Amino acid sequence: MNKISIYLSNASLTPSSYYRLTQYFVHTKAKLHSALPDSVYTWWHNKGKNGPRIFMVFLYMIYVFRTLAFLFHDWLTMSNGTIIVSRVIVPHHMPWIHKFLVKRLAKNNQLIWDFDDNIIENKSCPPADFRFFSQYSHQIVVTNDFLRSLIDSRYADKTVILPTTDGDMLALDPAVMTSQRELLYSKEIRLVWVATATGLQYIKPIIPSLDEAARLLYEKQRKKLSLHIVCNKPLHASTSQLNIVNIPWTRERAKQEIAQAHIGIMPLPDNAFTRGKGGFKLIQYMSASMPVIASNVGYNKQVVTDKVGYLINDEGAGTTWTQAILELSSDWNNYLEMSRQARKYYDDAFAYDKNKAFWEEITYKKPKLIMVVNEDRFFLSHRQEIALTAQQKGWDVKIVCKDTGRRKEVEDLGLKMIELPINPTGTNLREEIRTFLFLWILYRRNTDAIVHHVGLKNILWGGLAAKFAQVHGVVNAVSGLGVTFSDERHSLMTRGILLLLRFAHHRKNVKVIFQNHEDKELFIRHYIISQDKAVYIKGSGIDLEDYPYTPEEKSEVVKVLFTARMVKEKGVVVLINAAERLRQEYEGKVEFWLCGGLSANPKAMKKAELERLCDSKYIKWLGYRDDVKKLLIQSHIMAFPSYYREGLPKSLIEACAIGRPIITTDYIGCKDTVDDGHNGFLIPIKDSQALAEKLKRLIDDPELRHVMGLQGREKAEKEFSLVDVVNKHLGIYQMLTS
Repeated sequence: MNKISIYLSNASLTPSSYYRLTQYFVHTKAKLHSALPDSVYTWWHNKGKNGPRIFMVFLYMIYVFRTLAFLFHDWLTMSNGTIIVSRVIVPHHMPWIHKFLVKRLAKNNQLIWDFDDNIIENKSCPPADFRFFSQYSHQIVVTNDFLRSLIDSRYADKTVILPTTDGDMLALDPAVMTSQRELLYSKEIRLVWVATATGLQYIKPIIPSLDEAARLLYEKQRKKLSLHIVCNKPLHASTSQLNIVNIPWTRERAKQEIAQAHIGIMPLPDNAFTRGKGGFKLIQYMSASMPVIASNVGYNKQVVTDKVGYLINDEGAGTTWTQAILELSSDWNNYLEMSRQARKYYDDAFAYDKNKAFWEEITYKKPKLIMVVNEDRFFLSHRQEIALTAQQKGWDVKIVCKDTGRRKEVEDLGLKMIELPINPTGTNLREEIRTFLFLWILYRRNTDAIVHHVGLKNILWGGLAAKFAQVHGVVNAVSGLGVTFSDERHSLMTRGILLLLRFAHHRKNVKVIFQNHEDKELFIRHYIISQDKAVYIKGSGIDLEDYPYTPEEKSEVVKVLFTARMVKEKGVVVLINAAERLRQEYEGKVEFWLCGGLSANPKAMKKAELERLCDSKYIKWLGYRDDVKKLLIQSHIMAFPSYYREGLPKSLIEACAIGRPIITTDYIGCKDTVDDGHNGFLIPIKDSQALAEKLKRLIDDPELRHVMGLQGREKAEKEFSLVDVVNKHLGIYQMLTS
């Protein structure tokens, strides 16, 4: 359970506080803040209400100063927890300093507002305070539809109904209670009414009807009728036959009286205040297997059915109080069936365990993870498993990315997706500002989240947005620095990016994941981060079961595969030039497959240029494909002569897992996938001659391809397991949450 702080009038003596909240949290580590100490609460209800006005001022000041101390302490110590307010923090008028602290707490914690009466009608919560809690609460919990109707429609989606129920009676044995009631049934029928002193005005009007029932019951069946009043003030009423027994209220004494009584009653007038009542006493009576009689008012109509009791109309139509009592008092078998139905209805509709589960679920605040990537297709290929595992571990995960048409695939995984307005390769200032503002507004609404940015542009704008919004924790994953940092002589724009990155990372609770050591050294060298903020994770990982070792297919034609976006720095032209060097010797025996779509990158190759360089026979441009694994299985060699500043190319990790020898450059990112001479070869950048030589060697030697493929698989199992990558990410998230 998360850190929980609950604001109550009095945790143990106020019935609404105890049965709405205390009974669920009393044996947990939740803080139960009683605005009034037990002694003050008892004095007030016994003597203070009838005293001079100065007593009201005294009580109000106790409320103000005690709750102010509680709020201030929580403000200093609580983050990412749950604050629950029962009805009000300070009745009649909440000072501005309290509102300020509540707003600050709601910014970093979940705020839940719970009320079970029409607190506007009884003036304990003025309209201004009611609007305040409606606006700033993350969740509003009420007992019935009438109370929900008081909430502004703008906040309807965060309002839930939870009837008040009782768990105390469950400790009593229904069979024992039934046996005791049966022994008394032939001699005396005992009514019970449990309430506070304010409810005495509701019981007095029906005393004549109860007295008439007592007279008729004695005349017809020679049974006595008694009314046990369990209240903090006695009822004084004149009766001829009804025996009124006044019992001072304590929770334990109320429990005993309910266990011994035959019928529970709840009279109410019909007005704006009573319509907000939640029928709790009726639910409590039914938890003790007791039939009930109640006024046909408000929520009582939903609590009482004809199987468990009677609803009485004040206008006189239908069954009267007298008739209902006589019917329940005349036939033990009928009474017994109704008592069983009462307990069954309680178990079905108002069970304590259901309410307890509700509070356990609602106060368990899932940690938030917002993952920001350029495009949905990149997320699906590179970060899907991390997000899914985080969700399985209890995280509330949102994916923020550009929709390229695969949104449904993301949502079908059970993940929430928010479309990101971004041009991944653009430099238009207006577009860049729009991306920043979008993320800033999103983060302002989720300051308690961990945000995970993937890619340089998301790190830049997301990092700045997270800093200005004061987001709880930031993970920045550097998956290659690309064209911007490919030139050692940094341009003016590159230097500006470095300054912004330095500013964005100058904060607490941030970790930066690197896929190669060169990018990590650049960030440290330019004072963007310190060593302790850096984490090294080798690539995005590979599902070794999804990519099992697969021996190469027997074929008269050797297939050389290249998979990447068609950007020159990825080595497309270098590979084509190497293929041309080998054409005379291998045309008809070898095919070069270039797999990848066009890119909006400024240095990307154009369609016309690719069609001119590729003849569709010896050198084939396949375009964008979503069956890369199939192509990989059909291939014999992976060639990737990139001089782009890669992170750790996933295509090379996949080639290792499948068991294909790799030829790539001795350059940032690429070189970390190959042990030269073991699972492939490393060549200098932009060297088509060296590439042609290594290709020739592998084309001519199937046994060497086989051996290198096996060693590649071994390397994948040791270094690129997706399980390890996912666990490392979850460890970082958890560390930043702590």
